[in-house]
Formats: sequence, C-alpha cells, structure tokens
Amino acid sequence: MAPISAKTPEPELVARAAAGEPAAFEQLMRRHNRLLFRTARSILKDDGEA
Repeated sequence: MAPISAKTPEPELVARAAAGEPAAFEQLMRRHNRLLFRTARSILKDDGEA
C-alpha cells in the first residue's frame, strides 16, 4: 500500500483509518482539526474541554 501523504485522497484515508492505520487517522486529524475544535468548542463552550 502507498505511504500516507498530504495528497492521499480522503476516502482512502478514511478506509485506512477504519482498518486501524494510525498514520491515516493522523492525516485526517491534520486536515480537519480546526473544524473539529471549533465544533467541540461551540458545543462545550469551553476551550479547555474542547
């Protein structure tokens, strides 16, 4: 299987993360961490908890 990079298509990352590949999960988090943090912060109303 090809190594994970910033150019790896998202559907492939999702499949590989679901299969337990930590590098794929890490790349997904890098791509979406700002949105995830903003969403958690808006729900929790607390930066530390988010």
